[in-house]
Amino acid sequence: MNIIVIGGAGGIGSQLVQDLMGTHNLLVGYRSSSPEVPVESVQLDATNFESVSSLIQSALENLGSVDAIVCLPGSLILKPAHKCSEDEFHSTINTNLKTSFAVVRAAGELLQNCSVVLMSTSAASIGLPNHELISASKAGVEGMARSAAKTYARKNLRFNTVSPGMVDTPLTKS
Repeated sequence: MNIIVIGGAGGIGSQLVQDLMGTHNLLVGYRSSSPEVPVESVQLDATNFESVSSLIQSALENLGSVDAIVCLPGSLILKPAHKCSEDEFHSTINTNLKTSFAVVRAAGELLQNCSVVLMSTSAASIGLPNHELISASKAGVEGMARSAAKTYARKNLRFNTVSPGMVDTPLTKS
């Protein structure tokens, strides 16, 4: 199986890559620090549509097919909406929603017979205090996944979200 993991150097991503190593062909996209495991990896700005498309095109050329994409980028700013700056809003939307949109866009254009897993959060469904930014961006990911599943069903592209609660990673350390 040929799998692209975007955000594979983060807390959840690095564990996923370790779990998949040796049993699957992996291509890992990372933002600022490369994975600490010996897999093929490339630096990637997942908020850039062309960069994501190029990554998937490269995987198709080198691996022959892409069976799955896992999109893991995320951010966590916990404060009430009235205390969030416009820069924090844009950064959260870009990290959480735009990266997923870039993956959906590229997969829809380039792939068929592929599973796409997008990261959400349980806070998007249940509502938690001081989670307005993360909830808004990840609820958008969930709605997009449902629509994309219908749009690209004819290409056998399957879209799902994973919505964990707090996970013990460097991002949630504080």
